[in-house]
Amino acid sequence: MVKRCSKGHGVDRHLFALKCMKEKFFPEDPMPAIFTDKAYQLLNHNTISTSNCGNPSLRHFGFGPVVDDGFGVGYVIKESALHFAVSSKHRQTQRFLATIERYLGEVHDLLEQKTAVVVQPRTAQGLLCPDLQRQLSARSGGPPSPPPPGKGGGGGGEGQGEK
Repeated sequence: MVKRCSKGHGVDRHLFALKCMKEKFFPEDPMPAIFTDKAYQLLNHNTISTSNCGNPSLRHFGFGPVVDDGFGVGYVIKESALHFAVSSKHRQTQRFLATIERYLGEVHDLLEQKTAVVVQPRTAQGLLCPDLQRQLSARSGGPPSPPPPGKGGGGGGEGQGEK
């Protein structure tokens, strides 16, 4: 879907083309209601407009915001870095960059964690799914889950048929 949209196959580009055709070929006619609707206006108010130039040999790439209260964010993906060029018409650019830097740091830390996450699958009703739990534990190399009540797994009658 992202690839299709980046090639201009998103619904917003189609609607934009229709609006441009109306303005060019029928300038005296009233604007169709879809283009004056609040939902369409919100769809086309891109507070954060981003673009990747796609050329890793460039050091920086940037452009201006597409709305008065927005940001233009050009970025270049390097082998081991991201280069950003952010512009805006207001004085929040440094704050925006600090937020991006903090967020990327948090994502980095999350991806670098070596600890395992314990997963306890549950049904929509909140009931444990022990069979799925055992499959996930076996797949991840984690400790095996205890068998469900009433399915064996030890002497002394523990868990045997109890509810």
